[in-house]
Amino acid sequence: MRIVLTTFGTLGDVHPLIAIALEMRRRGHVPVLAVPEIFRPKIEPLGLEFFKVGPTLNPDDAQQVADLMDSHDQPNNAQRMRRLGVASVIRRQDYTAERAARRMRRMLKNPRFAERAAQVGERLRRENGLTRTCDALEALGRI
Repeated sequence: MRIVLTTFGTLGDVHPLIAIALEMRRRGHVPVLAVPEIFRPKIEPLGLEFFKVGPTLNPDDAQQVADLMDSHDQPNNAQRMRRLGVASVIRRQDYTAERAARRMRRMLKNPRFAERAAQVGERLRRENGLTRTCDALEALGRI
């Protein structure tokens, strides 16, 4: 089965699609990643088929990346991570690099964050999301 996986997001969107594409190829399918041009160097060396889609992104343009994430990403991710006990949230209007660095240092020193991150990581491993996703894609291909 030929399967097209697409996004115009950031690496946080593309990396999971690469994992899905590699697993689908291992299962004998032909995955195609339809993503912005800036991701071609990550995809083609893996032997995966690449197809360019817009918009054209400049990863060095912080405003463009922020606008993309604000307009298309899950707006409640930060709060969900905070509720899970694995993040500290800084409101956009309060964000500075110095404030982020202070928060990160505080989190890295706090054993509660490390313990909670390990618990969440184990839960995610048990969910086996990659296998379940690829199984669902195969099932859809049989419809």
